[in-house]
Amino acid sequence: RADLRSLFDDTPPAQRRPVLLFAALHHLARANPDEPFARSFPTVAGTLNPASAASTLDAFCHSHEAALRRLLTTRRTQTNEVGRAAALYAGVARATSDLSGPVALIELGASAGLLLAADRYRIEIVGAPPAGDVDSPVVLRCETRGAPPPASTPPVIESRVGVDLDPVDLTDDDDASWLLSCVWGDDPERFERLRSAIELVRRDPPPVRRGDAVEELPRLLAEVVPGAHPVVINCWTLTYLDVDARASIVDTIAAASQQRDLTWLSMESPEETPDLPRPHEPMRSPRATDVVACTARAGTVRVRRLAEMHPHGRWIDWHH
Repeated sequence: RADLRSLFDDTPPAQRRPVLLFAALHHLARANPDEPFARSFPTVAGTLNPASAASTLDAFCHSHEAALRRLLTTRRTQTNEVGRAAALYAGVARATSDLSGPVALIELGASAGLLLAADRYRIEIVGAPPAGDVDSPVVLRCETRGAPPPASTPPVIESRVGVDLDPVDLTDDDDASWLLSCVWGDDPERFERLRSAIELVRRDPPPVRRGDAVEELPRLLAEVVPGAHPVVINCWTLTYLDVDARASIVDTIAAASQQRDLTWLSMESPEETPDLPRPHEPMRSPRATDVVACTARAGTVRVRRLAEMHPHGRWIDWHH
């Protein structure tokens, strides 16, 4: 609709995306829960009412036009989906199963750092014993498709650090609220799971540096203490980088392995990142997220597919 598209007039071209508009509308609906449009959101009123949303959208946008334009100009979408932490934690465990020492996690595109805190959640993957902090108030449940998960020893995390162009400060109420607004307004389960994770992790948030992942990765790898095994992780992050930037990350990991062994766990859409290293055999679920582990030693990167998973971590299909 032309009237909605005009809201993007003063927004940088890279930000002119429907998901950003949806997040801004959700954010303002949560701030104005008594308005008719806001009551169409399950995350606000508990029920979904598409007809009401359609009929009250114009009036809501008109009433909050200045606030909408400000959000579209100053904010960007940040979807730190905590449900992915279950598959990530299990993937790190499997990718480093032959190691005896601790690991140092380095996340590219860490947002608020919620995935870096994976070991602070209770992780329940069907067919495997509970992992992480089994007494955690945040419970992540993940179904298993196909064969049961392979037995793996949980990793001992020595250190953790992330990098992001625009990190979310969980201790800042406005930042934390915006992160919640980036969850789809018709999915209260994801919304409440994220809310509980934010409340837990904000007490002691993992460090997330502001910066470009391509530029910061060599420094982050160099800072890993002796005795710890670097594990670079990314989850639905590299899809936002161009081909040259992704190639630079591959080159950096290969170059760093000349000095020390390291592991790279990549969880990305193969449709969006066809140039990333991955096995030649086709995926069983082409639209799934590919869980690929790369072992880098002496400048050589060995690639293997660990699993395929739902983009939000609802299920995982292990490769053996």
